[in-house]
Amino acid sequence: YFANDYEADNHDIQYLENGGYILQAYGKEEVDIPQTAHIDTANILILQEFNSNHDLIFEWKNSDYMNIDDYIDSFNPNANYLNWTHGNSIEVDNDNNIIISNRAMSEAVKIDRLTGEVIWTLGGPANSFTFINDPYNGPLRQHDIRRTYNGNLMIFDNGSSTGQNSRPSRVTEYNIDESNMTATLVWEYFHPENYLAANQGSAQRLNNGNTIISWGTVSGHGAIITEVNYEKEIVLEIEYPQGNHTYRAQKKDWEFDINLIEGDINLDNFIDILDLI
Repeated sequence: YFANDYEADNHDIQYLENGGYILQAYGKEEVDIPQTAHIDTANILILQEFNSNHDLIFEWKNSDYMNIDDYIDSFNPNANYLNWTHGNSIEVDNDNNIIISNRAMSEAVKIDRLTGEVIWTLGGPANSFTFINDPYNGPLRQHDIRRTYNGNLMIFDNGSSTGQNSRPSRVTEYNIDESNMTATLVWEYFHPENYLAANQGSAQRLNNGNTIISWGTVSGHGAIITEVNYEKEIVLEIEYPQGNHTYRAQKKDWEFDINLIEGDINLDNFIDILDLI
């Protein structure tokens, strides 16, 4: 459970090797910006980290470390509230700091896990990077930002059907140079059907170089899961009937050793009177 009277959000949770975990929540705050004649309400993102004893050891609220003035041009001043943050993934980076995906502003934000300060922002109005080899200059309405085993950053980039940067959904892989502040697109994948995910979606780089992609919500389709190799050849594709959705898909090695004998309620490999007690 979240602390300090916030309610945990279901977009992501990170369970840590030390038994701790990181949750996220949303809140609303009043803000005063000169572009409107009234006091506005902004959607804010809160992270909390707990140790294995469920003690709160770190809390981060984006309004304490990010300047809303950097985002003014991206807001609709006539809206009931300013959709400043919509967090949809939490990633513990290789240096133990945290990368969050803020879909509302099409940005990844890396924060210091000790001080809470923003280390860098990838994409969006407060972008810190120069994009190389990417004609779209970063993500748009993205989900599921993850480090790959080679240190690159992989993003499920939802894209959009409107605006000057309109394009179908894609998966992008960037080489991130945090010294020279460059993000070089080294791999991307569009589905041959040019799917456009209105929401949801994920991408996972496997150890063999393949990529598992969940295409989120695609109009006229149920959930679609695709595995492609590095040469962008489809090696597996699963499509569910309309009405079925998946927020995120991952491929894992796992074992299942529980018997599936119908009626064996107590799982002792026998069907007898004990199953009725």
